[in-house]
Order: sequence, then structure tokens, then C-alpha cells
Amino acid sequence: MFTTPSEYALFQIEMMRPDRSAEHSLSRETVKEMLTREFQADGRKPIKRCSPAVSDDVYFGLGWHIDATPLGDRIYHGGTNGSGFRCYNEFDPQRGSGVVIMTNGLSGDKLWEAVVERIAP
Repeated sequence: MFTTPSEYALFQIEMMRPDRSAEHSLSRETVKEMLTREFQADGRKPIKRCSPAVSDDVYFGLGWHIDATPLGDRIYHGGTNGSGFRCYNEFDPQRGSGVVIMTNGLSGDKLWEAVVERIAP
């Protein structure tokens, strides 16, 4: 996928929006399915955050990773295009907040890991 941080943030906002009536909106049922813990991601550790995770359990939703935290599930996904660009996005549906980080370096994951550890509860 090719996009900008601003466009991806709009997608995140749409995922958290309770009103699903817009023509472009996914149905409430589809969003619920996407954000439901489908199965446990064995061997995968939760993302480090400024507050500890409730457990070491990480789950997969449909297209998303899901970490349990003291404040509720954190929904996230990261990626690379193989040529040095790295990205990470995370959102908290309960609080209506999120972050989108896109970098243009092979060590971009180190940057987003440090940012998320400092800002994400």
C-alpha cells in the first residue's frame, strides 16, 4: 500500500468512528470482526509502552495485531516495503486516539519503537 501519514490517520479515525453511515464506511459488523481477538500470536511479545501490558498475550484480529493493556486493547500494524521505508500505526478505540509513524530508513522500526514506548499508555 502506498499512502501518506495523513491519509493513514484518516483511515484510523474512520476505524474508531462509531457512526458507520457514511457511504465509504465499513459496516459496524465488519469493524467489529476486524478488531476482535481471533487467535493468539504465539511467541510474539507486546509492544513496549509507558505502562506495562496486562499480560504477554498478543492476538491477531483481521489485519491487525492486538495487545491487551491496563486501559484496553491497543490495535496496531507495522510494515516495510523492502526498500527501507518502515511504518507503524496504533490506535485505542476506547480513547479515540492513535499514532501513525512513517520513516524512510532501514532502522525506522527503532524510531517508532522508541516513540511508542514514550507516548502510548
